[in-house]
Amino acid sequence: MAGENMPHERRDFYVYALLREDGSPFYIGKGTRKRWRHHLGGWSIGQNPHKDAIIRLIRAAGADPGVIFIQRGMSETEALAVERAEISRLGRQCDGGILCNLLAGGISTANPPPEVRARISAALQGRKHSEATRARLSEARRKRVTTPETKAKMSASQKVRLANPEALARHAAGSRGRKFSAEALAKRSAAQAPIRASEDFRARLRAAAQKRSSDPAYRAKMSVAQSARRERERAATESAKKGAHSGTCGKDIAASDPARGTARDTTYAEAFSAACS
Repeated sequence: MAGENMPHERRDFYVYALLREDGSPFYIGKGTRKRWRHHLGGWSIGQNPHKDAIIRLIRAAGADPGVIFIQRGMSETEALAVERAEISRLGRQCDGGILCNLLAGGISTANPPPEVRARISAALQGRKHSEATRARLSEARRKRVTTPETKAKMSASQKVRLANPEALARHAAGSRGRKFSAEALAKRSAAQAPIRASEDFRARLRAAAQKRSSDPAYRAKMSVAQSARRERERAATESAKKGAHSGTCGKDIAASDPARGTARDTTYAEAFSAACS
């Protein structure tokens, strides 16, 4: 049948609501796995300042926002439809409702349409995190633990992306001409210095180098690259020798070897008069 070769559709999406202390929802979202925890763990700070402010007020009162799951076990398309329906039913505060959602829902955040990207970009342009917010973001990132399974998935996804010429071209176009300020470079260098100096980092580098050197494909590529480099060096040397020879005139030979005599110097000068003129 035609559907037998179709990839299996994921059905691990859900729609959830974040609740105030009185049990009323203030945010509706869609996700998989532990997406809902991003709001409480500080991993999404800055994306929705109104939502962040509500969470801070709830925590200032000594509590945490409540979470309820409206529906589980859906495909992404189904979850987006439920999310949009719930946001429409409860209403956003900008429309007179009770939710602080920036969007009306029903849009995949993994690949939003151009008009949504433009609105998000305009809203975030010129905004800077305070030092306190930066400290919270940094602390939240340090506490995140990436499991080996997650690392394997990230690696596989990166390999697929790097194998796509169009994706590489887009990345190159976006990075071309981009410059970092001296302050940003200094901060990056200062942040990376302890990491690079750690024995664990050096051990990982050594292990990665040993793994590469034992790979026959890698060794073959290195051999080809080294052969090409040696050929370029040989060609450059030959070119330099030819250039030096063609640029020698009689007076240079006389100066370097006076014992050869004037007659031979004159002969050389006549032979290379065209080159020396």
